[in-house]
Amino acid sequence: MVKQGKFSRVSSQKQLKNRIKQKKQGNRRTIADEKLEEFVLVRYGLTLKKNLNKPSQETMQRFLMIWIETGQTIESPKWSIQQLTKTTLQRVNIRVPWQFFKEMAENWGVVQHFIVKELPAVPLAQRILVTDELDKVGIQRLISEQLAVNFFIDTFQEDAKRLAGVTTEQIQQLQSSFLIDDQIDWQKVQTIFDPLGYVRNTNDDISTQEWLKQLAQS
Repeated sequence: MVKQGKFSRVSSQKQLKNRIKQKKQGNRRTIADEKLEEFVLVRYGLTLKKNLNKPSQETMQRFLMIWIETGQTIESPKWSIQQLTKTTLQRVNIRVPWQFFKEMAENWGVVQHFIVKELPAVPLAQRILVTDELDKVGIQRLISEQLAVNFFIDTFQEDAKRLAGVTTEQIQQLQSSFLIDDQIDWQKVQTIFDPLGYVRNTNDDISTQEWLKQLAQS
């Protein structure tokens, strides 16, 4: 017969081994690919979101949603921050007011840090590897280019022929006019875009319409 003292020690050892085993099994757990966005947004809510000012919280969350959705369209676990961000900006184009891009520029440092830290840690069967980080100059150039494109889309959206005739040189010239020492002059951006106005898509859900309304008025 095993004495009580020894039994207690054996029991404790078994419990410890079980906990270690459960921990190892937990570390091997993965989530389905379609749960990626949900998982990242939960992490966003627990970490980055509380460090942003209230107007920026929803804007950056919606950017991340589109950015992740864009990433999931590529057939590779290697995600280029530069390429995905460029494509994401192209997707949103004039669906958002110019203030969206200002929020992005101002918060890019912490958003990119979140992406670099959190995306590779998501327990997918095939982990994501993020590459090609964007520095301060890089994100300013990317955003200013999209703003230049947006101006011509806004201006000629009712004239497909003229829109198709916009040249790369015209886009680059307008982009350059937005930049002073590789920093976007937001006063000039406002001067250019405010006369064009901003028309929200009435097909958007109510919460999106409300967010866009507040963003356009900020």
